[in-house]
Amino acid sequence: MPLFVAQSDIVIVEEPNVASSEVVELYLAAGVHRATDDLARIERMLKNSDIVITVRHAGMLVGFGRAITDNAFCCYLADLAVHHDYQRNGIGKAIVDALKLKLNDDISIMLLANPEAMDFNPPIGFQKVGNCWIMPRTR
Repeated sequence: MPLFVAQSDIVIVEEPNVASSEVVELYLAAGVHRATDDLARIERMLKNSDIVITVRHAGMLVGFGRAITDNAFCCYLADLAVHHDYQRNGIGKAIVDALKLKLNDDISIMLLANPEAMDFNPPIGFQKVGNCWIMPRTR
């Protein structure tokens, strides 16, 4: 059952078994920097995510969000990707809204954005904070 329907041909659902090849295509079309040449790694990312939300337009994957949560205090939105042809049309916000429906109100959502996506996130409800530390990947 759809979590949210924006139009009759755009559907947002929780889709834990989305094909990794489709996700790779979307990463490339959205400009999201992931290990798109390492399908096994992408499959592990998907398999070990707690929540996977997809947006499809007439069957085509045009938006994607995946999250890791303890279901008590915090949720890390590990990916928020929207196909470049569909950006700035509310799809990212719709993914976040669908995620919020899955979580309790006492769970905060955190997102580590790519520098080029910093302008997208405040309008969909995120606040920029300065109290974060990161230990970057080595590969």
